[in-house]
Amino acid sequence: MKNIFFLFLTLTLLSACTGTKRFTHFIEPKLVEMKSDSTPLIPGIVVSVNDTGREQVKCTREKSFLVPAIIYWQWNYTMKYDMNRQSLTTIFNYQLMRHADSMGLTGRLNGAQLEIDIDSIPSSFRYVHRGFLLFFVVAYVMSDIEIIFPLSTNLVFHYTLTQNGVVTKEGQVIIQNKDTPINNRLKSRKRFTWQYLVQYKSNLNQLSKQAVQELLSDIE
Repeated sequence: MKNIFFLFLTLTLLSACTGTKRFTHFIEPKLVEMKSDSTPLIPGIVVSVNDTGREQVKCTREKSFLVPAIIYWQWNYTMKYDMNRQSLTTIFNYQLMRHADSMGLTGRLNGAQLEIDIDSIPSSFRYVHRGFLLFFVVAYVMSDIEIIFPLSTNLVFHYTLTQNGVVTKEGQVIIQNKDTPINNRLKSRKRFTWQYLVQYKSNLNQLSKQAVQELLSDIE
């Protein structure tokens, strides 16, 4: 019964919080940490994205309700997080440069200029905390689920290869985002979200590696 009391207390506090700014405070420093690696300078490769947003994280409350009936409680708190695409491109850029160097793309350019313009990059996820509690006379049934769903945005970019001021090759690359949902395994909400961000960064690294593979295939 003590666990149920704490659950009630948590749900009541959540329902009392109508703002969304507080939900971004523990994501922003983690995002800054993720992009803190200095991007290796590789002459001839430029990565850019068209995003002038200044917010590191934008949180939108999609659902927020708590039904505290006598024998039946139900709750659903759903928030959508949109991370700054410029910051994410900085992370992607660092990873792509490393793979471009280790996989031989830098040498393949042979002095040409490669410009990569990001059209779409995975940048959003949805946090959901939902469940119910049903009381009987001497027992109860409870379901409590906390999960993060990555929103399925693919990595899409255009590239232009220029040699001595003349465009020699251009094209578009689309790479499927295979990031997967994760469930909270008894972590605090802050640590749970950080866990997803670590997974997100790893997934972005795989996307950058696939991007280099596609470019190596296209640029011959």
